[in-house]
Amino acid sequence: MRLVILGLSLALAGSAPLTFAVAQSPVTTQPLAAGEVLVEINAMGSISTRADSASLSASLSGSGDTEAAARTATEAQARELRTMLRAFGIADADIRVRPITTGTSPAPAPAEMGYGDMNAVTADMNMAMTMDEGNTAYAMEDVPPPPAAYGQTTVEIVVRNMDRVPAVQRALMERGVFSLGFRGTTYALADSGAARRAARAQAMQQARADAESYAAALNMRVVRIVRITERIGLDGLSLFVSEASSMTRLFASQVFSGPEVLTMAVVGVDFALAPR
Repeated sequence: MRLVILGLSLALAGSAPLTFAVAQSPVTTQPLAAGEVLVEINAMGSISTRADSASLSASLSGSGDTEAAARTATEAQARELRTMLRAFGIADADIRVRPITTGTSPAPAPAEMGYGDMNAVTADMNMAMTMDEGNTAYAMEDVPPPPAAYGQTTVEIVVRNMDRVPAVQRALMERGVFSLGFRGTTYALADSGAARRAARAQAMQQARADAESYAAALNMRVVRIVRITERIGLDGLSLFVSEASSMTRLFASQVFSGPEVLTMAVVGVDFALAPR
């Protein structure tokens, strides 16, 4: 029996692992006639579709003398952000504020632990060091101390009007809460059924074309389809060679996600070839 892949997740940085299963049920197919040859083809189809939603994340933080004050400041940041997002037509249901976490800033190393002299030396260095910027000198001792307590949260935002995504991104970046870095925005389709069907049809057309190519090389002809499957198993690894450009697009779409969603289908098609 063949090994087959039941689940495949091609995402980077924190994605779920590949999942494998080990039993594919044997399938009975129509026997080949005398002189016929079986050719097994794996093919891939890919369809790009404009997304109909985009998911963004914003990181908010607040500070205060106590954790309660820091929580209050972070809640105020979330309210202000929600008000701004409403102005872009984003519904409250599409703005999710994760639970706020709070904590206290690290305290200076205590002298009783043997760090007293080090603290004193560090203080003297801070007083002596300056940063020259043009004709202005800023003493390190003028840098304000860290707040006693901080709060932080993440706001998850779904934008359903794709034309407004760039404006929302700019507004979030101007507030310093969003970055266009690695996977900063995730695009999706509400219903990928049509795209999947189109990708399957494309894969079937590619498989037929490959079968015709094999037949021509053998001075034979394609007479019928013997079997179709999406459970191509480990033999599908050959697609990394035969469909290298498509696989590259798939990985690139995970890293540089754009408003076009790539839907892919992989099928295995077995053809019977007969002499001309």
